[in-house]
Amino acid sequence: MAIKYHINHFSLGARNAFASAARLRKETGLSFWTGEWLRDISCHMFPLGHGADGKDAFIEMQCLVDAHAHLKDTRPNYRYDVLAVDNEYNGDYWTGLMLGVDSLADLEAIAKRLGGDVTPEDSHTNPYNHFLRPDGYVLGYQSAPRFALGRPEKWHMDMPGIYYYPDVPGRTSNQPVVAVPHMRRPAGVKWVMFGGTNEMLSDWMGVDAEKSIPVRFNGKAVGPWEVCVAMEDGHDVIIQRPAAASAIKDDSKYRRPA
Repeated sequence: MAIKYHINHFSLGARNAFASAARLRKETGLSFWTGEWLRDISCHMFPLGHGADGKDAFIEMQCLVDAHAHLKDTRPNYRYDVLAVDNEYNGDYWTGLMLGVDSLADLEAIAKRLGGDVTPEDSHTNPYNHFLRPDGYVLGYQSAPRFALGRPEKWHMDMPGIYYYPDVPGRTSNQPVVAVPHMRRPAGVKWVMFGGTNEMLSDWMGVDAEKSIPVRFNGKAVGPWEVCVAMEDGHDVIIQRPAAASAIKDDSKYRRPA
């Protein structure tokens, strides 16, 4: 039986998440909540509502909050090097489309097919590797594929990560946002414009991508380019930002040797 996917979330890299979140709220009418952090990044979270498939999604707007840790890290950092490249959106870039599945068994099957493994569920023993909130709640999740010996050359850097969240009510997209004047209510992701081709993404997913998720393709650098969000007032919002891969001409230094 073919694995069922849904759009889980989008990662949006920002130099200053506070300024970028304020701009996105003004641009779209969407609001957000804040306080979730993971290792050296902090996030503003924009819930996007429940789509036609009944699944909820969100935008994870992230920025570095531990400059000292970043400066000490000698490894090339793709996500932050991208932010050094100027663009018309104050340096904001989509840094990932993330897909979701409904079971750990599906996640394990995907990891095996792609030649990787699954991240451990160690939210109780190693909470620093999971999203933490000010009230002490740790959002446990597992993702795939993790390539311990380096990503195979056939796969582009920005192919979607796959996630499994056991605590659906506790998911980022199901938390209340800050109430603001003229706030609009989202009604789910309508479609995403992705770089590359349907053949490329289908090969990664193991199913026909266009028949599995609401995705369109522009043939440009791999990654999200536009996200269309349905709104309860009937007027869709299209969020446009460049894909991170469009700013990095040679990603070879970011690949660990096999």
